[in-house]
Amino acid sequence: MSNLDMIKHPAKDEWKYRQTRQFIFDSDASAKLGKFSVEHADLVIKNHRFALLPYDHVYIEIDMREALRATGSLSDDQETRVGYWFWAVDADTMMVMTISGDAKGAEFIPFTYMRNMPDYTQNESYAKTKRELFIGQTTADNVEAVNACVGSFLDAWDFSMTYKMPEDVFRLLIAECAGGLKKAIAALLLLNQPGPAIRMTDKPFKRQIHKGKSKVFMAHSVVSIDLSPKQIRKTFQTGFRGSPRRHEVRGHFAHYNKVVGCEHDYRSVEVVGEDITPRWNCTKCGTRRVFRRTFYRGDAGIGYVKKSYEVTASNA
Repeated sequence: MSNLDMIKHPAKDEWKYRQTRQFIFDSDASAKLGKFSVEHADLVIKNHRFALLPYDHVYIEIDMREALRATGSLSDDQETRVGYWFWAVDADTMMVMTISGDAKGAEFIPFTYMRNMPDYTQNESYAKTKRELFIGQTTADNVEAVNACVGSFLDAWDFSMTYKMPEDVFRLLIAECAGGLKKAIAALLLLNQPGPAIRMTDKPFKRQIHKGKSKVFMAHSVVSIDLSPKQIRKTFQTGFRGSPRRHEVRGHFAHYNKVVGCEHDYRSVEVVGEDITPRWNCTKCGTRRVFRRTFYRGDAGIGYVKKSYEVTASNA
């Protein structure tokens, strides 16, 4: 049972809840996420633009006590689980709400996070508060790296309050929620990582009694992480295996959301603006096909590689 299932939804948001895909981090994954978001905060911040939603409505819940215990910052009154409810407003704009709770109940935290919200004004005091709220805890040896890349992160994200409160309550809430958005972005980045290190186990929906009433709890995926926080860092680093020698990459087709078994009927898509990459969409299943033009990759300082391709006929 997640916080999202327990909380009371306004009637206008019920459709959003029904369409939300839920991902619940187990205790071990929550601890690793907590350490990763603190010890490698620079990597999370630097890659924030790649924190893309796999669905239009996504809910990620972590065991916050385990996440904070892993970094030595757990307080006695910390709620057990904290969830982040993401939804896409359009192709560029994203909203996030936070739900905090435990087995007894859950409630919304009065912060709404917004990415690429147009015409959002701020002052110097707001900018300072925003950094404190968004970044939170980092390690001493990571501060310089965070400072070097934090600008674009703070430019892209903003926050608002869902209701007004006294200044002392506001400052206390900022301190309690510091670094929450960073953890949410880190969790979303991990969900987008390929390979067997991030495992998901699907759990079906079920009906259960909650507060004396029968309630349907939505299906969700339990997320497990088979890597240490240090190893997780390597999954984000394009050059961790060592940059190869400079070489030419031949032009090739790339496919997105490809449906296996479809007899594709590709139709050309009109290209606008400066992007002249040829692209097609399948009218039957929606697969997107693009042609990546030839380009160069690698480090010229360690040499060049020239490839030759041999085409042979099969004996079959």
